[in-house]
Amino acid sequence: MNQKKEIIAVCGLNCAKCDIFEASNNSEIAQSISDCEGFPCEKLVEWSKKDERYTEALNHLKEMKKEL
Repeated sequence: MNQKKEIIAVCGLNCAKCDIFEASNNSEIAQSISDCEGFPCEKLVEWSKKDERYTEALNHLKEMKKEL
């Protein structure tokens, strides 16, 4: 049996299909997320409170925005 392993986060999403997860390795995605006028939006802030790694991800996006 050949099964593909997927990472499912505590938010319930498949990490491989999550733009926030991909943003750490893709500056184009990071820019599109951080270019949002309301960045970081309330939804993103609330998401980041669910897990320490999510907080780190949001902080990483904020740092990336400073560099863009």
